[in-house]
Amino acid sequence: TVTIGDDDCPIDLTAYVGEWVYIDAVGTANSCCPGGSLNGFGFPNSGGNATLTADPSDPSGTTAILSGGPFGSDYTIKFLTCPQEVIALGTTASFVGVGAWNMPQGQTNGVYTETTISVVGGLGGNGDFEMMFEKN
Repeated sequence: TVTIGDDDCPIDLTAYVGEWVYIDAVGTANSCCPGGSLNGFGFPNSGGNATLTADPSDPSGTTAILSGGPFGSDYTIKFLTCPQEVIALGTTASFVGVGAWNMPQGQTNGVYTETTISVVGGLGGNGDFEMMFEKN
């Protein structure tokens, strides 16, 4: 038996479940175009909204699935509650219709608040881009 006496960093995924609006993806310092906006490159709001659902197979209640939006397939993330980061539990092979997005499994390159989620991943040979969502 394990008892958690003081969980300082709980998360209630029900606050995050629902529609998220894809805002933009911006090049990081490690990209071909630091600060460059994919919307500015002719991919405005590519894919539209994404739906976040709790992963029913995760009893800890910290894993969620992003579907639709710019992905092309489901994309699973785990909320790391104390640092307010997200970690990829899988990869997706499609982003904005170019089949190039890849946030490697286990990579912790995303952050979240109650109203925003961002994830960072490689966009083909163009380096890392930060993809941003806002709660609808």
